[in-house]
Amino acid sequence: MGSRPLALITAALLALTANTCSDDDADDSSPATDRTTTTVSPEAEVEAAYLAFWDMAVRLAESPNPDDPEISERASGDARTDLVDGLRALQNQNQHSEFGSEYGHEVLSTEIDGETATVEDCAVDDSKIVNVETGEVAVEGIGTERLSATLLWSDDGWVVDKFVQIEVWSGAVACT
Repeated sequence: MGSRPLALITAALLALTANTCSDDDADDSSPATDRTTTTVSPEAEVEAAYLAFWDMAVRLAESPNPDDPEISERASGDARTDLVDGLRALQNQNQHSEFGSEYGHEVLSTEIDGETATVEDCAVDDSKIVNVETGEVAVEGIGTERLSATLLWSDDGWVVDKFVQIEVWSGAVACT
C-alpha cells in the first residue's frame, strides 16, 4: 500500500451534500432532471464521489469494518481490494486509526472521459495507527502524497476504482 499504509484507508473530513449521478447528455431519463433547486456540474459530482469515498474510509479506519455495506457503494477494483485488505489488517491486529488536524485532501483537478474520470489529489496524512486496547501508537508520522485516482461510472454513480501514487513528500507540504 505504499510508504504511508493509511493513505488508502483515510479520508478528508468534509461535509458533502451533492448526490452523484451522470450528467453527460442530461437526457430526460437522467436522475439529474429530478433536481430542481441545484445544478451540479459533472466535475463537481466526480469530486463529491471521490471525497465521499475518503469520508467513508476515515470512518472505517477509526472503527475498522471490512464488511461495511458502504464500501461497495463507493469503491470497486483495486481501491476496494486495498481498502478492505487494510481494514482487515487493522481489525486482525486490534488497531484503528486516529487523525490529526493537518489531515486532508485537496482536489487539484478533475477530468471526465465518458464513463471514466480522473481526480488528481494532494493529500496530507498525519494519522496514526493505535492499539485499540492499550492506546499504544504503532505507526505515526506525517506525509504528503500527490495521488491520481480513477473513478468509474456505475448504475449507482461514480465509484473510486484505483489510485496511483505520483509523488510523496515527508511532512505537510504543498504539492508541486
